[in-house]
Amino acid sequence: MSVSEKRMLLRGPRKSIYKKENDSEEKGAEGMTELAMAIESLKKSQGFFSFDIFIIEKMGFLSHVDTYCDDITTQMRIDAYHECMKRIASNHVAAVQTIQKWFGIHGKSTPDREAIFRLALALHLPHEELEEYLVKGIGETGVQVNDYQEVILLYSLQKGYSYEEALCLISEFEDNVSEDIQLVSHNETNKLWEIFMVKKDLGREDFIQWMLEYEGYFKGYGMTALNYLRALKQEILSEVKRDAQVRLRELLEETTFFRWEKANGYSAKKRHATIPKFIYDAEDEAGKRVSKALGESILELLEISELPSDSNSELLLELYASAIEKNNLKPGKRKCAGNMSWNLMDNKYLSELLNIDSWKEKQIRLRLLQRKLALLPPDRKCPKDVMFQAQGCGYTEKKVPAAKLQEWTRLALVQAGRRIRMIKRKDLLPLIVTAAQLRYLHRLEQSGEIYQQETGRMLFKKLADTTLTACSMECLNTEKYKMDMLFWSCYQEEDMYSVSDILEVLW
Repeated sequence: MSVSEKRMLLRGPRKSIYKKENDSEEKGAEGMTELAMAIESLKKSQGFFSFDIFIIEKMGFLSHVDTYCDDITTQMRIDAYHECMKRIASNHVAAVQTIQKWFGIHGKSTPDREAIFRLALALHLPHEELEEYLVKGIGETGVQVNDYQEVILLYSLQKGYSYEEALCLISEFEDNVSEDIQLVSHNETNKLWEIFMVKKDLGREDFIQWMLEYEGYFKGYGMTALNYLRALKQEILSEVKRDAQVRLRELLEETTFFRWEKANGYSAKKRHATIPKFIYDAEDEAGKRVSKALGESILELLEISELPSDSNSELLLELYASAIEKNNLKPGKRKCAGNMSWNLMDNKYLSELLNIDSWKEKQIRLRLLQRKLALLPPDRKCPKDVMFQAQGCGYTEKKVPAAKLQEWTRLALVQAGRRIRMIKRKDLLPLIVTAAQLRYLHRLEQSGEIYQQETGRMLFKKLADTTLTACSMECLNTEKYKMDMLFWSCYQEEDMYSVSDILEVLW
């Protein structure tokens, strides 16, 4: 039996997270059937929002009331695409085939954040419409005012500059950043927006000078979304540990452990050592050992109850237990979820989201190193100050020629760029619904209330709207977004199902 299967038996995801008192197993099975039917209906629905609908509307070929309609014709897509290309004119935004897919021609795709900025500059969009493309179009946060690249792109948009001119301004800022730049770690978003709104009308030289004066504030990521992601992770793991501790005590009470512990004078603080000793060595009064199955369950719960608070693998196991095998996502699960507009995170992806601050800072340090190396002859040995700076970026060799370090820096910058991930709406939602369910379960345990579908859904919506609004993302909308409706389906009339249950049904 795999670790994930054992944990499913120990603490869930069960056939439902919550089942009303006196419900039979048969009734629970009916609930899973009800869940399966709801998801099957959702799979067949074509009326949910996607980027092609958004941009077709923006090109003037849909009215707002038709946004989620199913009757967008091929000709409508082609006409909207041609309108977009006419507005773009000679500006290069992306490959023709890529842009066609944005309109649902020969497939579908959603542009990334950089492509949205390029498109905005080519279309000369106002700031408010750029925000719509980011927040409503691709489901991400609005313009990140603490990211120097996005601030310069926004400034360039309002000045009517091309994408190439914006890149020149970005290079100018990077070339003049102080070597000893100190990045501000606390949230200064509102302050930066206030200053930007005053400074946005400056000429390019004065604007870059202002940015250089505030260089430490442009750390490149938003603290709000990062803080919410970290808080949700911490809350879920804390509840997992609490649940494991309760269940561990229940199982230990089925044995003679507590009498054995007292008789031997062992401290409760050392149970991480005494529980395994009891499982492997002790016998009860009748000379019987703890059964193998019970012993394995106790040791597993002991491991969970002592988890470090930063365990990404345990968080993912709590979210996706039915999709995980040997600590990896089962083949096909990612594609299955992707068909429902759901992004399954793996350990690497989650780690990159949670450590965007470290990767952004490393990227800035690498660019400063690259700037210094550009001034050295390729065959010259790097001086001590350059080597010291390189070691701060993770370089381990000593006394190397500038050309070798330049190549390493170039590759390190590419790697850092790939590891930097903006936290998206679809990253937060699985954690939000899981945290909302755990809160509701805790409330039911404390109050003795009976599960109510409407109450569960309202608690989910409240947490989702609070979190997403704070992160400058769209609130929960089950009529617009398929992913929202998918998690809404976790709350059936009789039972409340986990994210992992959803995956099990999808599979």
